[in-house]
Amino acid sequence: MRYKLPFILIIFTFSKVMAQVSLETIGELPMDLSEYSGHIFYDGNLVSHNDSGNEPILYVVDTISMQITKKVRIGNAGNMDWEDITQDDDHIYVGDIGNNLGTRTDLVIYKILKDDFISQDEVNAEIISFQFEDQDNFDDNGESDWDAEALTVVNNELWIFTKQWVTQGTVGYSVPKEPGNHLAKRMDSYQVNGLVTGATYNELNNDLLFSAYSNTLE
Repeated sequence: MRYKLPFILIIFTFSKVMAQVSLETIGELPMDLSEYSGHIFYDGNLVSHNDSGNEPILYVVDTISMQITKKVRIGNAGNMDWEDITQDDDHIYVGDIGNNLGTRTDLVIYKILKDDFISQDEVNAEIISFQFEDQDNFDDNGESDWDAEALTVVNNELWIFTKQWVTQGTVGYSVPKEPGNHLAKRMDSYQVNGLVTGATYNELNNDLLFSAYSNTLE
């Protein structure tokens, strides 16, 4: 996996010199998504979810009216700390990967078949369980470097990026898309000097994009 280092570093480095992008407000999310934590754009709509402690539901939001048009419950899932959502051609992946204290041993990614998601109001997911291969301390020391809020699909893998509260960096890990119990393989790290909260891979131009903020919420 070491070959991925230049790719990750290039994207972070160039992001500081990219031109500003104009943004336009299209509406406000409904109150049912008052604690939303991740989005994908699928089948002409936004698909979103709420953060920790909420119901294990995916919400379909019309991008014109900004109203919820459908709710899909994941029947065999809980929402310990849902943080991000991603997709490939056939599946939606929901990351229950939040781990502020670094104590969790039940990190999981839910894999949902898109055909089921479209046709049903309640689905069962395949379970991708994992632990970080290099985490050997699960003590509660307050804020942890083992938190994660960023999940994206890159080719045939799921990539997870940590939100390091102590060292203000991020580490990228890869996990297979297949259900089962896995060790997340460490790829490489980067000193972001901030907290990474989301990641998206654009396969058309081979860009890996991150959202993040600093301790002063910049």
